[in-house]
Amino acid sequence: MYDIAFYSQQGKDFPLARHKSWFDGHSFASGLFPFATGKSMESSSESINGYYGAYLWSKVRQQQQLQTSSTFLTSAVVERQVSFNRLLLAMELQGIDTYWHISSTSPLDESFIKKHTMVGNLGMMDVTATTWFGTNPLYVHMINFMPITAMTRRLFSNKAYLETEFQTAISPIYGKVEMAWKGYVICDKAMAIDPNDAWKDALNLRSYELDQAISQSQVLFFISTTPGFIPNNSSTVESANSSSSSSSSTVVTDNAAADCDQHEACRDAGLVGMCCPTVSGIALGCCDTKTSVLDDSTKSAATPEKTVINSSSCSSHTRCQSLGSGECCPTPGGIYLDCCHS
Repeated sequence: MYDIAFYSQQGKDFPLARHKSWFDGHSFASGLFPFATGKSMESSSESINGYYGAYLWSKVRQQQQLQTSSTFLTSAVVERQVSFNRLLLAMELQGIDTYWHISSTSPLDESFIKKHTMVGNLGMMDVTATTWFGTNPLYVHMINFMPITAMTRRLFSNKAYLETEFQTAISPIYGKVEMAWKGYVICDKAMAIDPNDAWKDALNLRSYELDQAISQSQVLFFISTTPGFIPNNSSTVESANSSSSSSSSTVVTDNAAADCDQHEACRDAGLVGMCCPTVSGIALGCCDTKTSVLDDSTKSAATPEKTVINSSSCSSHTRCQSLGSGECCPTPGGIYLDCCHS
């Protein structure tokens, strides 16, 4: 934490807030050596979360200090650290609103403002709508959107800007976004447009193909806590692959055979609820493979039979073969992928 959020009264072990430019009002991330156009920074959202993390950690230290007198830190020192980290965070938020989130009032060249809604890389003497790893507008917007945390909503609290950003830059390419970036654009849609539509899109995510900093469960949690989200209290989950409403696949939530307690390994693991399959149709690794995924007595004509093939290799399952070598049914983590079920 002190590498980015150190103030002089703490000693001389680290430089004062070494990334922060007090004149510019935001951070630079290019290290000790400037480029021809000066120092620069690309991912504004990562700097925000850096200072947010520093603030949270200082709050933890503050609570520890209040609970014990054995700590070497005095109350005044801890309080100053909390306040200092809040200052760093507030400055960064203001700087990003001013320079990265482009509006008609942004202090940037007018021709640049007309073409873009997000800055990719901001230098001391220049500004671009590109990243170090590519010029794709998707990269520019999502590198300044990730990671998804409690600060994401504060970072994009300007709803008018967020709607413009999504409609202008993301909506035209939304359907073609590769799975690695899909979780981020869905979260963007949840805040900018409609969390309920975003929820439907999130059900089709595949965590093992997403960026390592996000997962399907994280996206679903973020959407479900977004203002405007309306929980679906239906007792069934429709398959995303259904061809029509009359033939859609459903998972029966009151099916006794799916209960975790009916499978010894699941029961021993302390799992409760539905395991075999879960409400999303995934059979966990603890499921008894000798037991049918759905009990014959509760199957309906609208519910296609799902069986588990004994071989775990991806190549042994027709729908998994495109995933290459390795184990799919289950994965090394014990999860049966959707392609496992015939």
